[in-house]
Order: sequence, then C-alpha cells, then structure tokens
Amino acid sequence: MENNIEIINSILMQILVLDSAEMLTEKTDFVDDCMADSLILISIIVEVESALDIEIPDEDLVFENIRSYAWLCAEVMRLKNE
Repeated sequence: MENNIEIINSILMQILVLDSAEMLTEKTDFVDDCMADSLILISIIVEVESALDIEIPDEDLVFENIRSYAWLCAEVMRLKNE
C-alpha cells in the first residue's frame, strides 16, 4: 500500500506543482488547498488510474469525492484490495 501512496503523491506533486508531499494530508482538498479546477481533477484521476492499473467506477467520480486526498487514497486501497 505504501508504494501506491508514493505513486499517488508523485502524481499529485507533478500535476499540482507541489514542492513536497508533506503538503498532502488526509484533510487536503485539491480545490480549496491546491487551487485545482475540474480539468486538473480529471487529470489526477486519469493519471492515478493509468499508473496503478485501476478503474475508478464512474458513479464514484462525483466532485465532492475527487477533490479529497483522503478519498483518493481510500478509493485506491479499496480497488487494489478487490
């Protein structure tokens, strides 16, 4: 699981242009804290799905979910454990 989080953090650092993964906490909101718009959110999802060879179900891709770091990590854990 740790490797998955490192991959997610790397993707987020690149897309959101963050200096450090330390900026990402379970309370991080990509929109409020990182100024991400809807296109950036979609880019995050596409990159995470591709890098981790998963597909997040469309019904889970609601705005309130995909803007949250905690949700993204939990969703990846859930899909990788299926």
